[in-house]
Amino acid sequence: MTFLLFYTVAATAIALLAGRPHWLTYYRLASAGVETQAVVTQTNCADHSTVSYRFSIGGQEISGSGAAGYGTPPCPALKPGDRVRVAHLPSAPETNLPGDPRERLANETIGIALAALFLPLVLLLILFLFLRRRQK
Repeated sequence: MTFLLFYTVAATAIALLAGRPHWLTYYRLASAGVETQAVVTQTNCADHSTVSYRFSIGGQEISGSGAAGYGTPPCPALKPGDRVRVAHLPSAPETNLPGDPRERLANETIGIALAALFLPLVLLLILFLFLRRRQK
């Protein structure tokens, strides 16, 4: 029973702590985001394939940046002036990302799930080995 309780608490804590910042943004963009076209202003492929862009909403110029891929061409294929699709929140267009937020959400969810499922097992194994060693 102690094992199951520890595992459940650890898995929940890891899922909440590890995934909260990005997952919530991806979820909001996937569920309520609107797609538009943006113009690439700069690329920095050495920094996590980062692409910077700008787009207009209601006469307001919005700048953003994010990792290429996820529905946009790979970073080395992009150059300033190219068009990429961007998802943004209509109520807060400064919350935006290039590509398809559903792809990002799926990727983030899988990563969080794997960490939440396996990290507690590793922690339990370490704890078990430590306690076993102390008993000797």
